[in-house]
Amino acid sequence: AIAIDVVRRLSVIGVIAIVIGQYAIAISVVSYRRRRGIGVIAIVIGQYAIAISVVGNPIRLSATPTETAVVAPALGQHTEEVLLEAGFTWEDIEQLRADGAY
Repeated sequence: AIAIDVVRRLSVIGVIAIVIGQYAIAISVVSYRRRRGIGVIAIVIGQYAIAISVVGNPIRLSATPTETAVVAPALGQHTEEVLLEAGFTWEDIEQLRADGAY
């Protein structure tokens, strides 16, 4: 509640602010900026070549382009890498897979 009040007060004086971790608030800010003609929705290509809308970087600099966010890894995408780094062997990983661990 306090964070939302701070965001409202900053908005009144023209500062675009957002409470991090609350997607619903991010979307309301995006809607506000879209109504003012400032786009912050970015389209990224996720796993299986699916286009996903994400909240992009709201900061625009004249000589420095912003980068679009990347999509989070798919479930299990890095499992083998993590297990190998943790000391598991390929045989251990195959056994885990055979046992239905992942």
